[in-house]
Amino acid sequence: MRGNQDDPDDDYSPEAVMARVGHLSVRAQRETEQITRIIRSTFGHGGGAIADDARIVHIVLTAPLSVAEEADGYGFAIGVNAPECVDEAHWDFTRKVIAAEIGTERAVMVRAAMTGPESEKLAGAVLYDAATDIPLNARELPRNPGRKGLH
Repeated sequence: MRGNQDDPDDDYSPEAVMARVGHLSVRAQRETEQITRIIRSTFGHGGGAIADDARIVHIVLTAPLSVAEEADGYGFAIGVNAPECVDEAHWDFTRKVIAAEIGTERAVMVRAAMTGPESEKLAGAVLYDAATDIPLNARELPRNPGRKGLH
């Protein structure tokens, strides 16, 4: 499936995410891509107000599925550029959509942290990097198109 349902001209490619998790089972690859898309598309729709320039900088699939073939759940570490986006309440809507779309057979952990030049790089499979990946929607576009990334 290509494109954002809200924007038929969107060039988002699930294959880019799937290539980064080729070590996983087909089911886990599909679910990982779907969860990544949900995280990106629901950003900004959670509890509380966020700044207009708030963005997801990266999404990393953390252990156990970043290295193992089968596990009981998924861990997603989300790097954001605005402190208000770290608040757990901001991610409630995302978690509800994931539970509705993926189900509750496997646990899905979503946690956000501030990121920046001094931030520690997380171990795992990078599923989205704002500096290199195609935006999913207008919210992911940098406010200053001349910038090379959001770090």
